[in-house]
Amino acid sequence: MFFVNIPIGLVAIAYGIRLLHESRDETQERPDLVGSALIVGAIGVLALGLVKGPEWGWADTRTIGALAAAAAGLAAFWARCLTHRSPVIDPALLRVRSFALSNLASVLFSAAFAAFLLANVLFMTSVWHESVIRAGLSLAPGPVMASLVAVTSGRFLNRFGQRAFAALGIALFTLGCLWWRLRVGETPAYASEMLPGLLLGGTGVGFVLPSLASASAASVPRERFATGSAIYTMTRQVGYVPRRVDLRGRARDSQPRRPGCRVRPRLGLHDHRREPRDRDRTLHREGRGSCGSAPGSARERPPILVSSSRRSLTGVFVRCFTDR
Repeated sequence: MFFVNIPIGLVAIAYGIRLLHESRDETQERPDLVGSALIVGAIGVLALGLVKGPEWGWADTRTIGALAAAAAGLAAFWARCLTHRSPVIDPALLRVRSFALSNLASVLFSAAFAAFLLANVLFMTSVWHESVIRAGLSLAPGPVMASLVAVTSGRFLNRFGQRAFAALGIALFTLGCLWWRLRVGETPAYASEMLPGLLLGGTGVGFVLPSLASASAASVPRERFATGSAIYTMTRQVGYVPRRVDLRGRARDSQPRRPGCRVRPRLGLHDHRREPRDRDRTLHREGRGSCGSAPGSARERPPILVSSSRRSLTGVFVRCFTDR
């Protein structure tokens, strides 16, 4: 699905060649390549530890080693920024309050936004049992609304201010999530349950992202504009990592295990040992055998029973922030 970016990128290149004029700072020194390698490596091993943590175990030496290496790499990177003549991140930029706060908000909102995207796909494919293609098309109104609002709201940022639009967008995004929390259940009802939350959430995203980007860019001097934009993009991408790997880990943890395995409820899935009154309200789903063995093996697990009272979008989206 990422091929959709190719024609958009080609159009952007065509417009950029005609509209943009290159300028050079002859006094600018070569960027800190060692610092760049440190930040890339640190974020990489951080993502590795978070992705593999549920599989390896959080107390496993590999997980601890990856997280420790990430911390050491980030510390070395920051020390490099403090001493290098042309650092990747100029510490002076972070002393600008509006720049620092806009990037902090970018990290936090990006974490929620990543969960917003992935949880919807997981919910529609695993609970409503939609195909991947149909789920993607069903979720399209959210991004479409975000694009339309972003183009429109960007024209009025200078008049009303980035703070007002960012606050409005976060409020609308929260209302969309709250709508799903209260309305969406296991019975498919796209138009009356899923779509309103998509429109509210997409509208909120359309207000928030341009506002934070504008606030970040407006906070830096003209000669630091490229650096400021790059830092903002980096913080946004870093914010995507924890929520995505957390949801993927929860989706992986919801797979059937052998009867001896202790499994915490994930994505609304519950252990097969339920009270009799709950059995009347459950959905049967065929599971695999013992910890990955094929069905029919000697230690095959009984069918997994999924509680209809808990199997809702809350189990996918809201609990990914609260269930630890």
